[in-house]
Amino acid sequence: MENSKKQNSLNNDIHSFEVSELTTSKYINPYRLQFRHNSQKRVWDGIISYPSVSCILYHTERESVILVKQFRPVVYVNQLLESQVSSQNDETSVSKPISQVDWSKVHPDEAFTYELCAGICDKNKSLEETIKEEILEECGFQVNNVKKIRSFRVGVGLIGCLHTIFYAEVDDSMKIGTGGGNQHEGEFIELYEIHKDSIREFLNDESKQKPPGLLYGLMWFLYERESYFKSIN
Repeated sequence: MENSKKQNSLNNDIHSFEVSELTTSKYINPYRLQFRHNSQKRVWDGIISYPSVSCILYHTERESVILVKQFRPVVYVNQLLESQVSSQNDETSVSKPISQVDWSKVHPDEAFTYELCAGICDKNKSLEETIKEEILEECGFQVNNVKKIRSFRVGVGLIGCLHTIFYAEVDDSMKIGTGGGNQHEGEFIELYEIHKDSIREFLNDESKQKPPGLLYGLMWFLYERESYFKSIN
């Protein structure tokens, strides 16, 4: 058995990038906050966004964690900006207009990230209902039981909204769809499995882009999962 493998494969053709001014968005609302802190006037820019959920999805028969892999445009833009500055500390990467980015500097394939199955809570549904829908839509499994692991704040310098991580176990009998996300909403998601014995190697592989939530989820799986189930039994 392979230690890690793709469960579905997509032909990705990503091109024709154009930048426009953001005036309205159904996902975020930027704002500027002014306040006084110990008699000192302060200004802080922030973004209002939806809370979100994710799930550590473990396939018991294959002893593997199921991840999603997808193109992240904002990662791509940051990679392009980073490729055109002299150092990681160069503040021009923030002030440089995106319209001046040289799109040929980085190939879009470099901006695919490995993540937990996840989604935003933009419907009038519970956290549990939301993550079950995401698991079905992205991974193709119908899950009846999810266990909440922890909630915490994300992007505390800019967003600060709540994120909740769940844990669920699946097997082949629960597979009722192909997954891959909702392509009508522009989602093109690949599934990627990691055998439990290869998780540490995957964590240390910096060639694979990973957000903090995935790092935390896999560390929890390795070091806290067993004690968690002992505590609830």
